[in-house]
Amino acid sequence: MFRVGGVDCGLWMSQEPNSEPSPSFGEAWGTAYRQLLNAWQPDVVVTAGEDWMVPILIELAHEAGSKSAYFLDCSERPRDGIVEKVDAMVVRSCSQQEWCRKTFGVEAVLIEPVVSRPQMLCQPNQRRETYLTIVDSQADGKPLVIARLLEVLQYRRPDIPVLLVTNRVDHEHALQQTGARIAVDKIICVSGCVEPRDYLNETRILALPSLDGHSSDRNAAIAMMNGIPIVGSRRGTLPELVGKSGVVLELANRITPESQDLPEAQDVASWIEAIELLWDDPHARRTLGEHGVKRSQQWSVERILDQLTCL
Repeated sequence: MFRVGGVDCGLWMSQEPNSEPSPSFGEAWGTAYRQLLNAWQPDVVVTAGEDWMVPILIELAHEAGSKSAYFLDCSERPRDGIVEKVDAMVVRSCSQQEWCRKTFGVEAVLIEPVVSRPQMLCQPNQRRETYLTIVDSQADGKPLVIARLLEVLQYRRPDIPVLLVTNRVDHEHALQQTGARIAVDKIICVSGCVEPRDYLNETRILALPSLDGHSSDRNAAIAMMNGIPIVGSRRGTLPELVGKSGVVLELANRITPESQDLPEAQDVASWIEAIELLWDDPHARRTLGEHGVKRSQQWSVERILDQLTCL
């Protein structure tokens, strides 16, 4: 347990966080959770996730006299029983809010990105606009869109250095497996586990070719706080988040996380055009960056807490 920004927090993770909780772990977690509820007596408990424990955690919160909210991470139907049990659904975009309204007849609570400004702001005297930074947000599957982008960029604009942010253990092998003709030795790679401001300090443009539109939200929000223009995909919550802070572009519907075929060069032509324009035009970068900074100033933890306490 720990305290952040005046808020008591507790974190207890399974040894296998990506797997469905086992019955024994669920029982142990439930015991600790009851103790936490009795000790803290929270007004609101926010849950998230798709595993079998979530409905149980909501029930335990109600037994302790707390209200419950469920954070909908993406527009997928939650596990049966969750919508009926919670006092409120929490979403990150107006599109998700409309989806909840149409699907469940529920008016969800809309919250802004949860980002700690002091910890994520780059120091102005440390900013060096050196790289086009591309974030590989896929946990699985081939990085097909990124591979085609890199191939075309290396051919057309070898003067644009690329920084690739990824959690893949062997990113060189993953790129080579796509079949794209890429000089992988010319790409600088950093782990997605590092603090975003560490690589944003070196970033001129942030490219987010996200296929789900949700997994890149945090990167987009932090870039906006730092006045860095974004080139992102028109998928999920990303277009609404980016708004006038960048260029939002289409990816063909046939391109999904499960795709096996390399996209055509034409599929990324608009992306290449946008990257080239922003790379060469400091005024355009500055204009988009100013929009991002202005919008991000509206985000605050206090505002989110106020929204939750009004449930």
